[in-house]
Amino acid sequence: MKALATALLLAAGWLSAQASAATVHGTIQQRSVRDVRPAPNLLLTLRSAANVRSARVYTDRAGEFWFYNVPRGRYVLEIWRSGMDGNNARTLETCLLDVGGDIALPALRLNNSALNPRAELKSCREGLEHLYGS
Repeated sequence: MKALATALLLAAGWLSAQASAATVHGTIQQRSVRDVRPAPNLLLTLRSAANVRSARVYTDRAGEFWFYNVPRGRYVLEIWRSGMDGNNARTLETCLLDVGGDIALPALRLNNSALNPRAELKSCREGLEHLYGS
């Protein structure tokens, strides 16, 4: 009887953890002078408030990405310019993401303009346009 009760508690805990984990889905586009195209093969991570990074994900051919089993909380979505390894590692763009359930972000557009070094960190739902200088 004790074993059954323990098994039920473990199963309830696992189901609760699964219910609180979310999926984050979005699309990255590259804006050029002439048009807007999908941005394939970009490296993305989520950085938690505790400064812990998620597993790496890459955009597919259509510029889409998915993060699975993301715990509730506040994250910074990081789009990497040249990878995370080596001396040239740096992020291209960042935006805030509050995860409380599954999220479908609007298309995030990368711009060819220079980045604004004083741009404040805003919600990913506001896009990335605030990051660029004019």
